[in-house]
This record gives sequence, structure tokens and C-alpha cells, in this order.
Amino acid sequence: MIIDVHSHTWQYPDHFSDDFRNQAKRARAGQEVDLTVRYDEYAATGLRLIVRSSSAARLA
Repeated sequence: MIIDVHSHTWQYPDHFSDDFRNQAKRARAGQEVDLTVRYDEYAATGLRLIVRSSSAARLA
């Protein structure tokens, strides 16, 4: 069994600053990088997840 103790459910580009997005784009030779993490897709992997966050209620 794999237990993930550090996970995120980000929406790209909403949850990232302009500066972060620009740095990621430069690191990928000018290509936009979609860093979205979709909870449904993550949950479908069958991994167990420990949620410890003040915003964790949004996942319920």
C-alpha cells in the first residue's frame, strides 16, 4: 500500500502567481505547463491520502 503524505489539488493557472507561471514557462523553453492536479484523477489511482489542511473541507 502506498500512502501519499504530501499532495495538492491545484487549478492552473488560478492557484499560481504570474511570476511562478513565467518561471515555469522559461524552464520549459517557452512552453506553457499545465500544473493542474485534479482530485478525481488522483483518487482514481487508488493511492491513500492523508489530508492535513485548513482547506481540506473542500475535498469532502
